[in-house]
Amino acid sequence: MHAVEDYSAWRLTYNEFDASRQQYGIVGDAVSAHVDDPDRLVVYHRANDVEALRAFVDSKELKEEMQAAGVIGEPDIRFIEIVEFANY
Repeated sequence: MHAVEDYSAWRLTYNEFDASRQQYGIVGDAVSAHVDDPDRLVVYHRANDVEALRAFVDSKELKEEMQAAGVIGEPDIRFIEIVEFANY
C-alpha cells in the first residue's frame, strides 16, 4: 500500500515498468484505490516464487521507479499467500 501524488501520472510510469516486473518473475498484478482517496493504492503483484518477489521488492530499479512515479512516503509492503479463492 502507498499513496501517490497523482494516480494518472503514477499509472503511466507503472505501465512503462511492466517489462522489468516480468524480468523479476512477476506473473500478474492488480491495482485498487481507496474509495474515499483515489490516490491511496493497494498494489498486488503475483509471482510463482516468493524469493523472486522479494528480489523485486528489494531492487534498486523498483525504488527508482516508485520515486519517479510520485509515490509518497514509505510503502507498506507485505508478502501474502492465497489460501483459498472462490469465484461466484
